[in-house]
Amino acid sequence: MIEKRTRQRFPLQLPIVVAAGSDSLELNGITRDVSSAGVFFYTKAWPPDKSSVEFKMVMPPELTGSTGARALRKGKVVRVESGSEFGVTGVAATIENYRLGSQ
Repeated sequence: MIEKRTRQRFPLQLPIVVAAGSDSLELNGITRDVSSAGVFFYTKAWPPDKSSVEFKMVMPPELTGSTGARALRKGKVVRVESGSEFGVTGVAATIENYRLGSQ
């Protein structure tokens, strides 16, 4: 298998709130890993017709250089892994843009 990732991934388990699609259906989840180019997270279910996402999460100080900062990111779903061993759905999404703010 050829590695396609170009940015360093950080294995972080952070709470994430995802607004999916134009109707902004909100789902809660937890990240598996995060990079500056994308995120992989787990959620209980994923609507198959949703490809654009907006997600909110608090980034740890180790990555931001300051006390935890809120990140608001927009991206596109590139892969969905349903039926994992934990009974959750895995979602990989690119990050097209983001904004950091104070907590």
